[in-house]
Amino acid sequence: MAAKVRTLSDTLADPRLTPETRDSIRAEVEIAEQIRDERVEQAHHIKSIHQLTKGFLNMVKPGTEIRAVPGPVPKAGSDPVRRVAVIRDEIAALKRARAEVGDSPLSREELVARAKEHVLARAAQGVPYGLHTVIPGEPRLRSDRGRSFKNEVEALFSFMCWFRQSDVVEKLTADIDAALEGKDTLTSVERNARLAELDVEILTAERDEEATICAALAQGHNVTRRRDADPRAVLGLEVGRPR
Repeated sequence: MAAKVRTLSDTLADPRLTPETRDSIRAEVEIAEQIRDERVEQAHHIKSIHQLTKGFLNMVKPGTEIRAVPGPVPKAGSDPVRRVAVIRDEIAALKRARAEVGDSPLSREELVARAKEHVLARAAQGVPYGLHTVIPGEPRLRSDRGRSFKNEVEALFSFMCWFRQSDVVEKLTADIDAALEGKDTLTSVERNARLAELDVEILTAERDEEATICAALAQGHNVTRRRDADPRAVLGLEVGRPR
């Protein structure tokens, strides 16, 4: 018959133990559990670094130059754990700002130009079947039977772009004006430039975060890295252009 496994509760319930002994056992158990949790956290940390490295290497194109860059020096005298939280708030704010810039509407001029290009492209698809027999050189379009309602609407729109091109452009321009009313717009050049600036600011903040995390770990604090941390910041690397 197998011997009964003695649990911690059984041990603490032993009437022969003094209160001091029970407190000592509980303290030792707490220390052991803390060490266990730290080792589990370290294992997860190593796994996350491995996944970041693997994802980073899969992202980089062959022939791309990869350079090591020195990390920033954490602020002296500051609490690294609290500093990490502050930096993460800054990163979140920068990412929200980037999302707002990315979602900002383009300028009216660019949107109208794109609308005109789209109408011209659709007009080329809307030439009625049989027109090639009247106007030499016109494309010959076939009518597919059994098309869905959506396809029929698309075909009708293409025909209208061919038949009443100026009216369609005028209607789309009016829709653009209504959609942009009261909104700040950016040109493609302005938006791309602002996005590039924010990308630099975000990466700089993430490098600062990584340096602060390393300082916290060196002091014995248990700080985990974000799952969406930039691999370049965590690994201390800079990626050049592919050769």
